[in-house]
Amino acid sequence: MKKITVALIMFSSFSYAQMRTNIDAFDNQRGRAFDVEKTIKAYQGIEGNPYFKEEFLPVVVEGYSKAVPNLRYNIYEDEMEFMVNNTINYVVKEAGEMRIKFPTLGNKTYLLSQYTLEGNTKTGYLVELFKSNNLGLYKKENIQVIENKNSTTNTYLKAKNPYFEKDNDVFVIKKGDDFLKLPKNIKELKTILSKDAQKIEEFNKKKKINFKKEQDLISLFEMLKA
Repeated sequence: MKKITVALIMFSSFSYAQMRTNIDAFDNQRGRAFDVEKTIKAYQGIEGNPYFKEEFLPVVVEGYSKAVPNLRYNIYEDEMEFMVNNTINYVVKEAGEMRIKFPTLGNKTYLLSQYTLEGNTKTGYLVELFKSNNLGLYKKENIQVIENKNSTTNTYLKAKNPYFEKDNDVFVIKKGDDFLKLPKNIKELKTILSKDAQKIEEFNKKKKINFKKEQDLISLFEMLKA
């Protein structure tokens, strides 16, 4: 059994404490498993939560054995969390790609990858909607904190706390090694995927693709694979 390093995070109302330890835990094929280093944030005074699902759920991780911890995705922080010894930890965002599948969520799969969108480079999680050899369709889930303005004379609004609210997802194309924000219309998509422009045009005439509907986009990309 190989060893991994985790940082145990001790929660406090006003500060965070962190200490390091070694534990025999998640054997894997890559030489180590989840090396966790980051401090977990608390959300005191904010209503709701930043998770797709608040429960920790079983996962399948490419390249790792079945002895991996249950995970949950923190949309607001763009982090995967797991629990060891009653402490919550972040999965480190290593170089390269990792796929994390949630079987109990209909095999929903997150791709951990470094990507650049509109000049901004980051390493984070994208939901994998479609994947072929050189083409993929993904979405970046988003959540925001809504702050209430306390300048109002409305007593109810004054008393209301900030809260988490789901924000619009961003659809992303992976073409080769490049990540591109999904365009807003068929004309721009045909420019990006010029080799398949005719197929895209014909499919759109039959199906009238709605670029805001996830299933419409998945159907379009599945057609391109055929």
